[in-house]
Amino acid sequence: MADMMYTSKELSRSLGIAVIMLCYTSSLDMIWLLLGSSQVFVNALVKRLTTTKEAIVLLSLLRMLHLLFQNHANPKQWINDHNLYSVVREVAQAKGQVLVMSSAKILLRDFQSYTS
Repeated sequence: MADMMYTSKELSRSLGIAVIMLCYTSSLDMIWLLLGSSQVFVNALVKRLTTTKEAIVLLSLLRMLHLLFQNHANPKQWINDHNLYSVVREVAQAKGQVLVMSSAKILLRDFQSYTS
């Protein structure tokens, strides 16, 4: 299953489209919008977020998630579809990684503004 996450044709296609768009647009917002609407990409990101223990990787994943959230057309639906609130809450409760916890709590606060 883990190998599929890295070799998925859909994920590769999404990333390929994103690279092409980077070449032809000066705005990264469109890239984040495209990636956020890719079920495969978001599922892979969430899977990595729940299985990784390295702080630097978790911080990068949380930043990506935050950018996807900020650029999604329907953030409330997106949060619910991917069960993101509970996933990020778990990361926020991880002990010993202060920067990760802080970043996750900020993202949770932003999620709450859309879910409450």
